Amino acid sequence: MLVSSEVVLAAALTDLPPRAVVLSWNSIPNATNSLFFKPSVTATNWQLLTNFVSGPAGGRQRVVDPVGAGGQFYRVRVDLAAP
Repeated sequence: MLVSSEVVLAAALTDLPPRAVVLSWNSIPNATNSLFFKPSVTATNWQLLTNFVSGPAGGRQRVVDPVGAGGQFYRVRVDLAAP
């Protein structure tokens, strides 16, 4: 079982063209991972960037998001696999 304090969402900028944000977090085996963003802190609606099922080993997941004209805010959700 994974609790929110163990997810540890992290973001890092790359300098390689094109510039991008590398997002990573901890997941568990066969969980559905959903990564959301919004363009500003005052925006009310989170938009889905991507979602996928982690493999049988789980572990650290990674997504690369190209940097646009403005910054973005991110959040991640990890859902347990249905029994």
